[in-house]
Amino acid sequence: MTLSSGAHHTCGLRPDGSPVCWGLGYTRASPPEDERFVSISSGGFHTCGLRADGVPVCWGLGYTHASPPEDERFVAISSGAPRTCGLRADGSLLCWGIPSIPAPDDERFVSVSVSSAVGHPLPLYVVTWAGQTELPLVI
Repeated sequence: MTLSSGAHHTCGLRPDGSPVCWGLGYTRASPPEDERFVSISSGGFHTCGLRADGVPVCWGLGYTHASPPEDERFVAISSGAPRTCGLRADGSLLCWGIPSIPAPDDERFVSVSVSSAVGHPLPLYVVTWAGQTELPLVI
């Protein structure tokens, strides 16, 4: 089982890709029963799953996760306090949520991690990209 914890909830993926969540009811909400995911990421009060076709599906408190962008496909996602970022196949990032913080347009990444740090008003993005030897921190 793959696990990911948010502020007051944890979600996981069963071997068949179906999600299960537990914790405080107002943060975990009910995951979609008819979806299967290849990865899952819990933010502050929401969770997003990534389907095999690259489409993100999010659930939880609506004001914290906003709706994922339509017509976008990702190879990875990471959820933080009130936002989620998706990594596209070309290495570009797209983030959504409240507030929506734009990712650097001219960079290409191989991974992304969005913080749920308590007391930190902005997400911390730890990103890496091809050809670099350091892991820069973009705030």
